[in-house]
Amino acid sequence: MAEVETARLRLRRWRADDLDPLARVFADPAVWWFPLRRGLDRAETERFLRRDLRRWDSDGEGYWAAELKETGELIGYVGLGVPDWLPPVMPAVDVAWRLHPSFWGLGLASEGGAAAIAEGFGRPGVDRLLCLHEPANTASVKVADRLGFRFDRRIVVPELAEPVVVVRVLTREGWLARQAPATVRPACGADVEALVAAMGGRVFFEDRLWRQDRDLGLLFLAESGGTVVGDVYLSLEPAGEAPIATRLPGVPGLVHLEVAESHRRLGIATRLISAAESEARRRGAAAVYLGVEPANEGARRLYERLGYREWDHGLVPTGWLVDRDGRPFEYRTTVHVLVKDL
Repeated sequence: MAEVETARLRLRRWRADDLDPLARVFADPAVWWFPLRRGLDRAETERFLRRDLRRWDSDGEGYWAAELKETGELIGYVGLGVPDWLPPVMPAVDVAWRLHPSFWGLGLASEGGAAAIAEGFGRPGVDRLLCLHEPANTASVKVADRLGFRFDRRIVVPELAEPVVVVRVLTREGWLARQAPATVRPACGADVEALVAAMGGRVFFEDRLWRQDRDLGLLFLAESGGTVVGDVYLSLEPAGEAPIATRLPGVPGLVHLEVAESHRRLGIATRLISAAESEARRRGAAAVYLGVEPANEGARRLYERLGYREWDHGLVPTGWLVDRDGRPFEYRTTVHVLVKDL
């Protein structure tokens, strides 16, 4: 098993002199809250370190000690394990991380986890990797999602304090698909079948391409490895919702932003939005708007990071065409309206 460096981390095999700094990390209850609800004492940390040192000596692999490259500080571990404590998933390899809470929220777990995934799929015969966590461990859920792991099943383990373990899976095929660079370009009529195969919604795409042919808008798609993985539509028509048409006359709208689940959290949504904004700017627009449903908090956070701000006129009823049993159906909802100056 290789020892590697990422942008900010040095991931290496353990040394005997790691005990003192590792004991300080493991003593924090947050590090081992899942599953122990407490920190480890020095003797427990020493047993952990000895066990993983033996694994490195016998198998040439184990968890990596995670050091900050800039300071050399040991902040926890990241790497590959064998979850033999959970027989229903065996044989298997899982990706795991435990970092001191001072270093949470900085993307370090994702950075180290990505290196562990690359190491795992570099092994012959490894076609899938697991990520295991308790349902309440929302921080690990976010990291696992960002790395591409998808929900597989829940397993009841009566011996644990929280007797449910969530199993997430990342396949080699899914990982390779995420490595292919994504490109964004305007769609054309020849792209309909690829759009429908990847994203569904034939009625929507045929309608938007019809409008595009009449210069009423422009549909952008994102491709990765020859497969459509996302789309967004820039509408140049007056808004169909009276409150928007009245208060934002002549302002283009971004509609139907979507990214395939397999390619989320890779910056594709940001690139689609940027392409639509650039086209709106090229056409002389001073601003763009979009709508987001109240329950879609993740999308709202993305838009706000990109400079969109909610207007002062409340929610707006709206709707769009969707497929229902192969026929067009108007989906009705209400949205927050967010505006960005270009």
